[in-house]
Amino acid sequence: MVAKILLLLVVPCFLFMQTYATTRVLIVGQVMLQVEGCHEVRACSTRLRNPVSKRDLFANYYKHVQHWVSLKGDVIIKGCYVVRNCHRGHGGLGSKGKPASSCKAIKNDRKSAKSGVYYIKTHPTVTKVYCYMEDITGCGGGGWTTIMKTNGNKKTFPYSSAFWSNKKSYKLTNGQSGVDDKETKLPTYWTLPFKSLCLGMKTAGQKNPRWIRLNYKASSLYSVIADGKYRQVSIGRNKWMSLIAGSSLQPNCNKEGFNLTSAKKHSRIRIGIGSNNENDCGTNDSHIGFGGDGHGCRAGKASTGNCLYGKKNVPAYGYILAQ
Repeated sequence: MVAKILLLLVVPCFLFMQTYATTRVLIVGQVMLQVEGCHEVRACSTRLRNPVSKRDLFANYYKHVQHWVSLKGDVIIKGCYVVRNCHRGHGGLGSKGKPASSCKAIKNDRKSAKSGVYYIKTHPTVTKVYCYMEDITGCGGGGWTTIMKTNGNKKTFPYSSAFWSNKKSYKLTNGQSGVDDKETKLPTYWTLPFKSLCLGMKTAGQKNPRWIRLNYKASSLYSVIADGKYRQVSIGRNKWMSLIAGSSLQPNCNKEGFNLTSAKKHSRIRIGIGSNNENDCGTNDSHIGFGGDGHGCRAGKASTGNCLYGKKNVPAYGYILAQ
């Protein structure tokens, strides 16, 4: 149903009803909008005027005139604006009727978008995904799409798990919440192209995760991990160790990336860093990362987290996001 806006001109006094879905409205002088339902507005790109609002709706709007801002209730504006009906849910891109390619696409379309559940295209399906729209310390700009959430205390996602090499989802509804202890693997694992990963961990009793950014371009995380081939990254030992307070690694090797393996029964990790006490990478006994197992680091001890053979097993809740 098309919503309606009642426009009341302040000077001169004039009253009329305008019905529209998306309309370009040129306002001369100031106008009070008595909004019936919900609408979104943005300034016309060809005629910029500083808007005014008695509810401070547009307090910082002039700096972002090309972005949609939700409009409800009575407001006073002036200038030239494009007005459209709010869509159901968050409105616009990312709604059920208009699923987005990624959380970043939603953020680019609507800077005011808040963290929450949005509809994301995961061809040939559409999946409800939790989007992190605010900046994340350690990762940067908002618009991060959830790919996986893991629990290092459980045996769901060790290195040997088939979930790393298949296109099967795991507990989809758990992907509709943020940084909790619920494990999930979403179809975004094999459908979402990305340029950066945002990796987070938190240990028992910790309120907020620690985050690091990993710049790596790929057609999907599946394309990087599923074939089991090692792929190198280089962000530094200290970055990985920053994920867990008081973490420990052996001094040598410090091999980083995807699909890290060493000799039989020794440390393996799907995403992270592996270290050794010898001057090689053949018998690693410690790691920090996601999808770990091996000698002294068995699944269910620290499949996500920090393992140092014989000395430390620190399981963590893990969060893998992408944009």
